[in-house]
Amino acid sequence: MKVNRKIGQNKQRPRLWLEGKILLAAGYAPGDHYDLEYNSNGFSLIPDRQGARKVSGKGEKPIVDILGGAIEKADFQHGDVVTVEVVRDLIVVSL
Repeated sequence: MKVNRKIGQNKQRPRLWLEGKILLAAGYAPGDHYDLEYNSNGFSLIPDRQGARKVSGKGEKPIVDILGGAIEKADFQHGDVVTVEVVRDLIVVSL
């Protein structure tokens, strides 16, 4: 599964909001933990039971909200359109 998403903004900070089908396709559910791994094109969400980040939401509507420094570290800015692709249990985000 592959979709395009626009980098939004929350309190003057860049934001990437993912929810529902794209997360379910990768096997993510509310309460799951993950980490971000950066690469030259963006970053990947890596499932990790001990991960520093947690999927929020309820039931069949998991939510991942990535804000500020995490987005800027990937060199994404408000208004950029990124590709979000499920590769097995990874979610790859790139320009």
